Amino acid sequence: MDQKILDYYAGMKVPIHKMVFVGQTRRGLSAAAIEAAAEQIYDEIQDGLEVRQIRLAWEVYARARKVKTQADAKERDELTKLRERLAWLEQPWYKRVFRRMK
Repeated sequence: MDQKILDYYAGMKVPIHKMVFVGQTRRGLSAAAIEAAAEQIYDEIQDGLEVRQIRLAWEVYARARKVKTQADAKERDELTKLRERLAWLEQPWYKRVFRRMK
């Protein structure tokens, strides 16, 4: 994310890192969706959309629910790979050794 976007939201008293924290804990949104929505809204504001300061975070959350990004799918794929790796490592050592010998 560009520094100018981070500075814009910080100047509006709604830092991105706090929006991500609240969105993940209270709204159940992913960090990637919130960041993508924040970038979209920033671009629209630069194009002329008027959003009051008090509504800025709510607009980001509303847009993040609708945003389907590839980053969300990537996070799910990474979690799946990590779970498979964990299942492999939780096996007893002799099962891993003998499986390799076959």
